[in-house]
Amino acid sequence: MSMYIGVNNVARKAEKVYVGVNGVARQALKVYVGVNGVARLAYTASTKPVKQSNATALSVTNYMASSSVTGYAIFGGGYSGGYKTDVKAYNASLTQSTPTALSVARSDFAAAKFRSNYTDHAVFGGGEISGGTTGTVDAYNASLTRTTPTAMHNAKNFGAAQVGSSGTYVLFAGGTASSALTTVTAYNYSFTKSTPTALSTARQQLSGANNSKYAIFAGGYAGSTYYSVVEAYNSSLTKSTATSLSTARRQICAAKTSNGTYAVFAGGYTGSASKVVEAYNSSLTKTTATALSTARYNGAAVPLTGFIIFGGGNTTSVEVYNNSLTKTSITSTLSNSGAAFGAYVPSSYYNADVGLIANGSYMSVYKLDLTSD
Repeated sequence: MSMYIGVNNVARKAEKVYVGVNGVARQALKVYVGVNGVARLAYTASTKPVKQSNATALSVTNYMASSSVTGYAIFGGGYSGGYKTDVKAYNASLTQSTPTALSVARSDFAAAKFRSNYTDHAVFGGGEISGGTTGTVDAYNASLTRTTPTAMHNAKNFGAAQVGSSGTYVLFAGGTASSALTTVTAYNYSFTKSTPTALSTARQQLSGANNSKYAIFAGGYAGSTYYSVVEAYNSSLTKSTATSLSTARRQICAAKTSNGTYAVFAGGYTGSASKVVEAYNSSLTKTTATALSTARYNGAAVPLTGFIIFGGGNTTSVEVYNNSLTKTSITSTLSNSGAAFGAYVPSSYYNADVGLIANGSYMSVYKLDLTSD
């Protein structure tokens, strides 16, 4: 709800409203006016992601993986003149710290945030190593302590997602070793490993995301074939097949909405970059949202409270959708194009006010800022 004030006899929309509290200007979230003795809402402040100054950059800029754990965004591994074990964590104040390194130097791997009722971890699995692939798994808790669970299947270029918002399992699906794979590896909250029903089609460079009920894996390719298949796993690890993507593609930007309503798959590559945005709810019903303005693949997807940010890939552009899949304007861009890796700093179970996108030698920061509705 907007408020207008008169400036030189012209109505001007108030972008922000402040009131004095003990001599200090405080931004007002809501303003009410009295109408016939009844308080009526006249103004509501809302939030949107706004780009801040860059945070301390990473020394490794390619083929890494990223995830989140309560209080931290974590980036690890990659390739820069060799396979790397580096791990860097950022808190909500953007202070960079250096947790224990990955147990194996690697690139081209995946990570997922895994939060159940019992535990909270950022889990990094698999990847390319010198001479082949690995199934090594490293997990970091909210104290940034590393543990090394039983290895997953050896693979690189696979998808990762937790099951539902409650996180009964975290799954690593597909990928490639000497050829594309159908294998799915699952871990429960105590990191006991199991092997659910395999994917229907062997594929790599598929993308994973979750909604409130499912871990969902979409797209991918094998050989010269691109796939549109979408498969989902519930808390019993029962596999379902959802409506296919409208266009077969790989390297899709994927994330959940912060409220868990949708798993969102944006862009991708199928001979050229895509603008398509498709989302799946807890009934696996597919919704097609307004297309991206700029086609992209291999970019970052970062959920913040109420929004998802899609940034980078083959472009410098940044685009934002809210939890209802409505596209929201944002004017910022990244400093350069290229593969991008994103993570957020969770402040609570569903909320995060700080998101980071690693893109080349830059670490871009997005925070929620109060604006008028």
